[in-house]
Amino acid sequence: MKIAILIPSLHVGGIRRVFINLAEGFSVNDLEVDLVVVNIQEADHLDFVSQLPSNINIVNLNAR
Repeated sequence: MKIAILIPSLHVGGIRRVFINLAEGFSVNDLEVDLVVVNIQEADHLDFVSQLPSNINIVNLNAR
C-alpha cells in the first residue's frame, strides 16, 4: 500500500516533527510513503532530509 502526506513547507516547527513521525510510523509498517511538499527551501530541505529514513520519497511540487 502507498500513502502520500502533504505538507506546505519544511520550515522549522512542531508540525514538521509531527509529519516526520507520521512518515516514519507508516514506513515501518510496510507502507510506501511519499512526502509531498508544496515548496522546499534549500536550507530547510537539507536539514529535513537528514532526519528521514531513506525509504521515504520526497516530492517537491515547487509551487506557491
